[in-house]
Amino acid sequence: AFYEELLMDVEMEGSYTQLVMFLAYISKIQRIVNIRGLDLKVKSFQEDVPLLRLKGTLVAYRYLEGK
Repeated sequence: AFYEELLMDVEMEGSYTQLVMFLAYISKIQRIVNIRGLDLKVKSFQEDVPLLRLKGTLVAYRYLEGK
């Protein structure tokens, strides 16, 4: 057990472009982050553009310091 998982539940709404940009930013941080239980649904339409809802859990990892 040399690392621990940091779980962050997320729920957000936006256009496809906005959600993809968020995930792209997450992929570029120096910490390893995975997504679990990703649920992506169309919530509604706004001016013929789908408004999406994304739910999931971001999982980051950190090393435990030695005693």
